[in-house]
Amino acid sequence: MAWGGSLNKDGTKYYRIIRAADKTIEFMEDLKQYLSDKDKKIIDKAIEVITNHINKLSEGEIKDS
Repeated sequence: MAWGGSLNKDGTKYYRIIRAADKTIEFMEDLKQYLSDKDKKIIDKAIEVITNHINKLSEGEIKDS
């Protein structure tokens, strides 16, 4: 069976959200090398917000629709 073949619509959406968040965080981490210390702190806070949202989503504390 192919990966994800048995996932339902919600499971597939969940993995798409996780992949998108991962790519976004990876981009933001790469971007930090070009920024001032002040801007790096802002990026770090944004990464924290994204990470917290994904953690809550994975723990079932929120439902992402």
